[in-house]
Amino acid sequence: MIVFVNRFTVHGPLDEFERAFAETAAFFAGCPGFISHRLVRSTGDPRLYVNIAEWTDQGALRAATERPPFQEHAGRLRALASSDPQFFETVAERRP
Repeated sequence: MIVFVNRFTVHGPLDEFERAFAETAAFFAGCPGFISHRLVRSTGDPRLYVNIAEWTDQGALRAATERPPFQEHAGRLRALASSDPQFFETVAERRP
């Protein structure tokens, strides 16, 4: 499993960004290799969001972003926000 973390700084209307992100998340949910995602917003700066997504591997996410429908989703998000995407791997995890 790989963890994909993407930090967004929203420059457009927040509700439009959240709507566009929800549509993009729905697209990814139907792609092979998708496990889960969580979108969180900063309590100190409401224009900062972080998407934390789990995929089976980097190749699965890359294949999803190469599918033609993704370009439309990416364009809508880029019009509303800038982003800083990074891949991470789980080192430690604890749940109750």
